[in-house]
This record gives sequence, structure tokens and C-alpha cells, in this order.
Amino acid sequence: MIKRIVFVFLSIFCFSAYAYSIDAWIRINQLGYLPNAPKKAVFMSESAQSVTQFSIYDALTNKELATLPTVTKWGRFQTFKSTYILDFSTFKLQGAFYIKAGLIYSPTIYINNNIYLGSADFLLNYMREQRCGYNSTLKVNCHQGESYEISEEVKQPESVSQPATGTRTSRRATPVFSQEPSIQQVDVRGGWHNASDYLQYGSTSATAVYQLLFAYQMNPTAFADKYDAEGNPGENGIPDILDEAKWGLNWLLKMCPQKDVLYHQISDDRDRLSFQLSAKDMDKNDKLNAARPVFRATGKPQGLFNIKNRSTGVASIAGKYSSAFGLGAELLRKQFPAFADSLNAKAVEVYQFGRKHPGVTQSVPGVMANFIEEDNWADDMELAATQLYRLSYDGEYLKQAADYGRMEPITPWMCSDTARNFQWYPFVNIGHYMLANVENPRYQQEYLQNMLNGIQRVKVRADENPFNMGIPMIWGSNNMVAAFATQCKLYRTITNDTSFVNMETSLVDWLFGCNPWGTSMVIGLPKTGDTPGSPYAYT
Repeated sequence: MIKRIVFVFLSIFCFSAYAYSIDAWIRINQLGYLPNAPKKAVFMSESAQSVTQFSIYDALTNKELATLPTVTKWGRFQTFKSTYILDFSTFKLQGAFYIKAGLIYSPTIYINNNIYLGSADFLLNYMREQRCGYNSTLKVNCHQGESYEISEEVKQPESVSQPATGTRTSRRATPVFSQEPSIQQVDVRGGWHNASDYLQYGSTSATAVYQLLFAYQMNPTAFADKYDAEGNPGENGIPDILDEAKWGLNWLLKMCPQKDVLYHQISDDRDRLSFQLSAKDMDKNDKLNAARPVFRATGKPQGLFNIKNRSTGVASIAGKYSSAFGLGAELLRKQFPAFADSLNAKAVEVYQFGRKHPGVTQSVPGVMANFIEEDNWADDMELAATQLYRLSYDGEYLKQAADYGRMEPITPWMCSDTARNFQWYPFVNIGHYMLANVENPRYQQEYLQNMLNGIQRVKVRADENPFNMGIPMIWGSNNMVAAFATQCKLYRTITNDTSFVNMETSLVDWLFGCNPWGTSMVIGLPKTGDTPGSPYAYT
């Protein structure tokens, strides 16, 4: 009898689930919405649905507060037979709410002027977690051994010992050289680890430093002081974002130890073969495996084994380093005047090195074919030149910046639906924004138009889906989402043109859960949201 009752109950439940279409979802920005900003959710269903209106309820009392007809039918999207855009921008009450469309309920929606408060500092948790040298998250020192540079004159390895099939715990594979390599020890301790391994890339680290500094420059009041320079809890009178940027700058200076010597990578993808905490990544009794190779930017293809990159010059990496040094010199002068002077000098030195060697420096592959395949460099030199102009007001730097900018008016991915791994890194050209802000009206007009042209190209694709998303869905697409949201915001800041604010808002909403998966792309933010548990994330 009990089994029969249970069977009947389950049958009714399954029938109800089918009849009332529990194959539909309402996707929202899980972090929340600003009261006066655009506010949209996306209803999507794997079955045919008809939605003409929706209601907003108080999440605490379940009281219906508004019924809105602002529904845009989108139709079929990917595997979803019905999609609708639910626009509740006119609803400006603050608090916790939920949307009901037909029989489908949204997650809790937060509307508040302070929803983003603390979110900028939250992102610094990841940077501290990735620190190499002293890691304040793990409270350990890691990678304290000497690193080494292998001379270009040494013949390439004849073979390499491969890890056992299926293992994830093998140590670094060791190259077998046809002659004894010429090894020069290099002290490059510090910086940040990359992703889920312990490689360190100058390109991504310099970009991270610049963007930390630029974020502070644009909105200094958004950042708190809760940690010291080592990343340990405790105030030190300096905003945490500047502490983190200086940590990166200290390492970048080590990567440029003298004139025309620029290192761009520590270790290679053999480091990905061992999944363990950084403090255990070295066996102190095995000096060969403990030491890590350091690669110098030579402007030529590199790779210890059979796989080579397609490097053609050093301008891409030199421009990134110079930009970080230049902005660091500008923003850290008050706290660290002598350090700022050294950054200023190094910014000029590295920029001139890039001027002499146009082209790209790609990351060095080891035993895997996956590497950073950066193909553009003019944007990096443009940004570096604009930073040097801000430091010196030397008109020659301004002219050079404009010349580089004309080599790439639009960041190439904006005109493409696919790309290779990091092909057009760092995905946003802040140099255009800098030139659009100089006192020369001709440059202002030219580079504002370049920014606008890029935005318009992406908007064509954004108009083709209910999430208002014009970003190519490829490996690392969220990098492009954040980069393009930045470009939209910078353009709006200069011009006060709100034509693209809906697309700009959609990009941010996407990162926090208004996407087909209903997942925030920021780990642990919001705390009560649906966020990734086992990500592979870049610095």
C-alpha cells in the first residue's frame, strides 16, 4: 500500500513538472542591481512558452509589489525554444525581491545602492592567493631556489622524458641536451603564479599590474586598507590594491635586470603535470628539478622541445612592462618617491628596447601545444607611449603613441567570431582612451571614433541573442567580456553617451549570473550565489 502511494505521488509530481514546464529558468545578476540602472532578467525555456507580463514580489513577505508588461519576446536561442527579456528598470525600490513569470520563479534579486561595495577588494583575494615567494594565504615560502637562463647558443634537446600515462603527480620532465647547457642563475623570486599551475608569465602579470593601478586611478575611494604589503591582515596606510600592484612591480623589475635584457616567462608547461601546493613544488634534494628555467625575450621563436612559438619581436612584452612601470611611477610617487624614480627610468629604457624590436613575444611551450599565441603588439606600445607622455609631456611620445594607434584602430577580436589562445591580448586598448583624453582635439576625435567603431562592431553580434552578448564564445571569453565592458564604460565616461549602456550593463550581468548557465563567473561572489567550484583561472 505504501509503495502504491509513493508511486502515485511520484507520478503526479513528474506529470506536474512536465505540465507546468519545470524546464524553464529566469536568469539574473546574482550580485544585484543598482536602483537607477538598467535592470533586466532573461526567461528561457526548453519548451514553447508564452510570457506577456511578470510580477515582482517582496522576498520577505511574498507581497506582490508590481506587475510589468515590459517583456520582449526573443524566440528560439540555442537549445531553448522560448526566450524573453524581462525589463524591470522602472522598479526602483531597494531590498530583496523575486520575479514570477507564469509558474517560474527567479532567484532572490537584490536592489541596492551598495551592492558592489567591497567587490573590488574581494578580487584581490585571488591575487594574494597566487603570490609566489611568500604566500600569505598559505603562510609559506615557495620557489626560493635559484632559477636559470639557458643560453640561446646551446643546441636544442634531443629528447624529453615524458610523464607516465594518466598520472597527474609526475615531476617536471627533464630535457636531455646534446651538449652541456650554459646556465646562468637568475633571481626572479616573487610575482604571481599563473592559473592552476606555477608558471609565471610577464605578459599577464604586467597587464594585471597595469589594470590594478588603472582601476585605482579611476576610482581610488573604492579600495580599502585591510592588509599589509606582505598580504597579511593589518592596515599599513596604503590601499591594498596599491600593495598588490607594488608586489607585481617588484617582480617585473627583477625580470628587467639590465638594459636590453627582458625576461618574460618562468618555467613551462611541464609545471602543469604536478597538482600540489606551491610550497611542495620543489624537492630541495633535487636541484635540477627544483630550479626553474627563465626565458629571455629574444624576438625569435622559442621552445625547449619540438614545439616552438612564433615570436617575432619584443615590442608586445616591452610595451606591457613599460606601461606598468610608467603608471606605477605616476601613482606611487607619494608613497615611494625613490621607487617611483626607478620605475620612471625603467619605463623609458624598456620602451626604447621595444622600439628597436617591433613584433610579438609569445609564451614558450614545453611538451604541450597550448601556449599564449599573442599576435598584436602596436596596442602595447601605444599604451606605453601615452604613459610616458603623461610622465614627461614630451610631444614625441604623443606622436609615437598616435602612430602606433593607427596601426590597430580596432582591437581585432571585435571584428572576428573566433580567436586563438590569447591571440589579441589584453583584449582592450586603453591607449585609445588615453589618446582620447589628451589636449589635442584631432587626437581626441580620432581615438574616440576608434573606440566607438569597436563598440558598434560588437553590438552587431550582441543584437543577435537575448543576453545582449557580442563576445565570441571561446576559451577565455570572460576576459573579453570584462575588457569590452571596460571599453564601453570608458567611452561613456568621456562622452556621456548612454547609447550603449544597456549592452554595458548586460556584460556585467553576464559575469554575475545572467547567462545561460545561471552561474556567476567570479568564484565566491556573491557568497550565496551559484559560482564555480573547480575553476581554471588566470592571474
